[in-house]
Amino acid sequence: MTARLATADVIDLTACLSIPVAQLLQERLGRPLRGQLADQDVIRRIRAPGLVKLQTTGPVTHRHVILRDSQEPHLPVAVAWALVVVRRLPPSVREGLKSGEPLDRLLTAHGSAWTAEVLPDEYRLTTTEQLSANFPWAAPDTPAAEVTRILSVGARLLAVLIDEVPRLPQLGPAEPLIPLTG
Repeated sequence: MTARLATADVIDLTACLSIPVAQLLQERLGRPLRGQLADQDVIRRIRAPGLVKLQTTGPVTHRHVILRDSQEPHLPVAVAWALVVVRRLPPSVREGLKSGEPLDRLLTAHGSAWTAEVLPDEYRLTTTEQLSANFPWAAPDTPAAEVTRILSVGARLLAVLIDEVPRLPQLGPAEPLIPLTG
């Protein structure tokens, strides 16, 4: 089985080329997810050759967003990291960076038609214990995917996104994610 096929049960790699990861996870979970801006800072300058895939030496904004279940106890569902070339964003989207929305969902909400390319050498199958956040509803060996994408609007390269996504359990829309006991 290839990594791409094994990843499908965690996240649809083809769909995340043009649909926000948060939207895909909401559809799978059956309810909205809330974004929480965990951290954001600016990297003013990057030594040459810089971020080659984004064709920049800075500045870039580094963002860390946690997607949480909308139901109590609002446990984390996924993590979204981004390195964004802010000067290339539409002005309305720049203002939205202050929110807890992941960049792909923010662009979609502002009507920007974006596309992404999954970097084939930079996505991996892993387990939740290897991710950057604690997912108390998932066992440490729960399958997860770390997906790295280059996001653009037309020919403008905007960001590198890294999404950390554990395999979600099968729940009904009214069933909350609950911490494992034990």
